[in-house]
Amino acid sequence: MVQLSKLKYYSMKRLKFFLLSGLLAVLMVSCWPGPKRHDLAQTTFPDIDEPRLDSSVYYLLDEIPDSVHPHVHWLKQMYAANHYRAFWMTPERIKKCDTLLMFVNRSEEHGIPYTCFISDSLRYTIHQIKTERTSYYELAKADIQLTFTYFSYASALIYGIVHPRSELPNYHFKTALPDSIFALKTTKHYHGSLTSFLIAMQNKGEAYKQLQQERKYWLQFRHDSFPVISMLPYKKTLRAGDKSILIPQIIRRLKITGNIASTFPDTLTVLNKPLFDALMALRKKAGIDADAEVGNATLRMLNRQPKEWIKIVDVNMERMRWQTIVNGKKKYVRVNVADMTLKAWRADSVALFSKVCVGNPAINKTPFLDSRISEVVLNPQWSVPSSIVVKEISKKVVTDTAYFRRNQMKVYHKGSEVDPSKIDWTKVSKSNQPYRLVQDAGEINSLGRIKFNFANPYGVYLHDTNAKRAFGRYNRAVSHGCVRVEKPLDLALFCLPDIAENQQKQLADRSIQADKIRHAIHLPVISEEGKRLLAADSLRLKSNRLWISPSVPLLVEYLTCFTNEKGKPVYRPDVYRMDEPLDSLLRLKFTLPVLFR
Repeated sequence: MVQLSKLKYYSMKRLKFFLLSGLLAVLMVSCWPGPKRHDLAQTTFPDIDEPRLDSSVYYLLDEIPDSVHPHVHWLKQMYAANHYRAFWMTPERIKKCDTLLMFVNRSEEHGIPYTCFISDSLRYTIHQIKTERTSYYELAKADIQLTFTYFSYASALIYGIVHPRSELPNYHFKTALPDSIFALKTTKHYHGSLTSFLIAMQNKGEAYKQLQQERKYWLQFRHDSFPVISMLPYKKTLRAGDKSILIPQIIRRLKITGNIASTFPDTLTVLNKPLFDALMALRKKAGIDADAEVGNATLRMLNRQPKEWIKIVDVNMERMRWQTIVNGKKKYVRVNVADMTLKAWRADSVALFSKVCVGNPAINKTPFLDSRISEVVLNPQWSVPSSIVVKEISKKVVTDTAYFRRNQMKVYHKGSEVDPSKIDWTKVSKSNQPYRLVQDAGEINSLGRIKFNFANPYGVYLHDTNAKRAFGRYNRAVSHGCVRVEKPLDLALFCLPDIAENQQKQLADRSIQADKIRHAIHLPVISEEGKRLLAADSLRLKSNRLWISPSVPLLVEYLTCFTNEKGKPVYRPDVYRMDEPLDSLLRLKFTLPVLFR
């Protein structure tokens, strides 16, 4: 009986538990708002219930995953800053749609295909909304897609479309990206003059404007297909005064490029001086070595179709939109790897121009990076990179036993100097390279007399060189990745701090630093204090390195179309073949997704 009573007691307790649980579940279901339902009620455009539209916008935003596109996160921030009110789909604000789509349809002026922004489908949607009965659900979808387009278009103008560091090979510098400040800015300016804001977002640099004009010029031939000029026979070239059946075609092409007057007779068959000079001018603009002979490289350039010229301009306009560390700096250094030149800038003026040698594309490309020049090393030693030891030196020394003595190199193993003649260099490989090779400082050193250090994980630097003849070459992509500078002394003096004329002590200190550099590379000192120190105690002028404070911003970049010292667009060969990947991203990859189907 006791067992039965206990059983009844526990059964009743369990029953009460299940009843209470069921009641609680019913209460929860009755209080739960349920799944979001889209407002499918129809309305005509002038009679929109704005709170109802805002509610549809709020619920729709919550359905968009942030993973759809990087800008979705900022899209939601814009609506939050706007108190989740619709931006466009109200009678008093619908006119702003036309303003936005007008700008988007002109995006190709910036080398950005307007199809990226699906503006045609948006224009059709807006027309439907204005002329037909539409649900609040459709109105909310259109509003969100328009805001998405607005933010993405403004972002493309100021930051560019492609993020080079994450989407392109060999790019290692940081670029600015849209952030919460920009999201709030786009929200704020939407409520002001949308036209003024979108104009303000455009690149105002003179170089950028010149590229826009260059694009506009080639655009007039966009749908033309130029007849192909035949190539010359192997090793055959044309010189001034030569006859050729190709001359009339060359003349017609020079008329199109604007390098020769439209009235110039195109029946000539002789490469006379005016024609030769016009070809030289175009070769210089196109980045072809303007020697005394016209070869197939020039003919291939002449055969370039208008769409190819436009593509080169477009990818470089995108590069100009990338905001890097040198933007807004008063003093900085830029190396253009494609042009193989260095420019040191003070504000908007070039203080120093120098040829450079850059990485050989077949061996080791120079990385595109940003950093700050923090140190000048005088008479540096060279610790030979292991890759050079394996790929080059180990092969040379097998037959050239005097290599180490002639190049003043020492070999170390586990910290101790060893005799290189007792090493079996044929066994050195990528997986078996235990030696450290160091070249003594001096004129024969591969780094020359001056080296410029800047923080980077790639082991590259700017430096002088003992191989000066390379600067006489047109193609100077000959290094192992570092940048050789033709004018290292001028660059070192530029890196010293700029001092105001009334700061006498600081000016004197700077003069001593400049004399230390000159003295180290066996040049006469200039300042009176430097001369006094040299006469009294020359050791006080001796220095192995100078710290640069403040450090000087450095950008190593890649531009195959830019403006020259006269402000005119010029082109350079795409030695690293970087234009095509960027063009593919601009034209194929970048298309704003349709957020709703």
